[in-house]
Amino acid sequence: MSEESQIFARLREEGYKLTPQRYEIIKIIMSKGRSHPSLNSLYSLIKERMPTVSFSTLYGTVMKLVELGFLKVFDLNGETRIEVNTSPHINLVHLSSGEVIDISEPEIVESLRKSLGLGKKDFLVNILIYD
Repeated sequence: MSEESQIFARLREEGYKLTPQRYEIIKIIMSKGRSHPSLNSLYSLIKERMPTVSFSTLYGTVMKLVELGFLKVFDLNGETRIEVNTSPHINLVHLSSGEVIDISEPEIVESLRKSLGLGKKDFLVNILIYD
């Protein structure tokens, strides 16, 4: 079962209505999520496809997906960014371009976790790269 299908099934189990707007929001998040988009950039994409979607619908859907463990969010320069990679990893952030790259190699993640004294439950570290 695809991740999208898992999300849709779980939302139905939770009694969450899958309106056309929410369905489109989830499809866009899953297609763009690896690039760590901001909520504002996602909203612009969604508005192009469905002009009647409100920011509160996007925000509510994102927060529900966070609550269910399908997404994480993080702040970068005052913007809320979407994180679809919920496994332990490191984000390398290039501040000039805003590009975010995931580093998921277990050895690197474990070494950094130990050096920072972090537990195993939740682990997401943003490393900022300056020019």
